[in-house]
Amino acid sequence: MRVGCWVHGRGRGHASRMSAVVRALAAEGHEVTVWAGADARHGVEAFDGVRLEPIEPVRRGPPLVVDWTRRAVRELARLRTERVEVVLCDGDQPPLLAARLLGRPSIAIGHDLVFSTCALPAGLARASLWCERINHAPAHLAHARVAVHFLPVSPRVRGVRVARPDVRADLRGPVADDGFVLGYFRDDDGEDVVRMLRARGVTPIVFGARRAGSQARPFDRAAFAEHLRRAHAVVTSAGSNVLFECVLLGKPVLALHRRGDHEQALNAALVARAEVGCAGRFESLTERDIARFLDRARRRDFARVDVERLLPPLTHVVLETLRDVAAR
Repeated sequence: MRVGCWVHGRGRGHASRMSAVVRALAAEGHEVTVWAGADARHGVEAFDGVRLEPIEPVRRGPPLVVDWTRRAVRELARLRTERVEVVLCDGDQPPLLAARLLGRPSIAIGHDLVFSTCALPAGLARASLWCERINHAPAHLAHARVAVHFLPVSPRVRGVRVARPDVRADLRGPVADDGFVLGYFRDDDGEDVVRMLRARGVTPIVFGARRAGSQARPFDRAAFAEHLRRAHAVVTSAGSNVLFECVLLGKPVLALHRRGDHEQALNAALVARAEVGCAGRFESLTERDIARFLDRARRRDFARVDVERLLPPLTHVVLETLRDVAAR
């Protein structure tokens, strides 16, 4: 079967989890083409036998409507010329409209689907929930949806399945506590956080950023996984995949978000509700917040959740869903 995979390009999480899906599809004998943008290309470009093509980003703000429409028109042409039989989209929406117009089966995959299709704790910010549901409404064009999450959650909408990311081999090594704090900031915006950690006598090891006072490292997935397995605690942007890795390994996490980033604000709130870590906002974080988090981490005052056992892996759910939609 000819399967087209479209992977959203902001951040590394989309490509990280879809890389396992692409391998599983190829192993089952499917002919796979991956269209990936920006950061996602670094996560999927190394697969032998899988064709990789670039896609144009959909910008935020006023250009969004024009970019989205232009991409949808281009995806219509791609689906026709490439003769794609099934469409898989992780975070990239325009191909879902093209697939619907052409009558091709499609599957939407994403952590954002959690906010519109799953049962969530009461008290989450309604404005953030509505923003996420509106922003990702095109995912409802898909014939099937797979919500990916870092905590156990149940669907409240028929036809939605819930999965966790597959566990990479480099996360399977021994887990230890070597006493250091690990940092990762998706948008290179952790300078103030590093300064506050330094004020508390902590010099974090930060991946993907060059910040004074931190032991900065260029981002490398295997090296990050090795440090994560040995970290005492993690301070990070509240991206879904990195939070999954922290929960998986039982690492206390301070999940941070920017004002206006509704997805990461909701992720951070869910971390705090589950007691697997603390939540904070970059703009209002204080040294006292840092001190409380470090003190709780020192006392091991956080919950452990066996997310690997409680949710099925994404590859299993996607392959099962693919068989279902292809049989319709």
